[in-house]
Amino acid sequence: MQTDVIDNLSKWFGAHPAHAETFLSHAIEIREAIYRLLHSVASSSPATGDLRRLNHALHDAPPRAFLEQANGNYGWRIDAKPTAPGLLAPVLWSAADILVGPDSARVRECANHRCLWLFLDDSKNGSRRWCSMQMCGNRAKAQRHYLRSKG
Repeated sequence: MQTDVIDNLSKWFGAHPAHAETFLSHAIEIREAIYRLLHSVASSSPATGDLRRLNHALHDAPPRAFLEQANGNYGWRIDAKPTAPGLLAPVLWSAADILVGPDSARVRECANHRCLWLFLDDSKNGSRRWCSMQMCGNRAKAQRHYLRSKG
């Protein structure tokens, strides 16, 4: 089902290349607004016009009107138009759900100052510092070990 959507979109963009470029820039604009909003939650700094941008995209997205079952799971049926808000609807809904729900208090930014990732801290005591222990956390531990053994 998802493959059909992608194939149809690919054909549509092939036939309308100017729309493809507009779509991509619009999608990036929406992504950056969501990032800034979630970053403002993580760093307790006020968001600017990004909430207005997200609300505009949510308004242009198809509604969550119908559930359907596929492969034993349930999900939202999306009657997406070939627009950035139409295709990014699940991302928009997830971002909005995080912002208005209890998970907003668990949005964190990675403690690695070179990493720009945000994550939901799902640790029991809410003290997770790294986006991923396998990446940034491991690097920090290796760096501390190197500095201890060097001296």
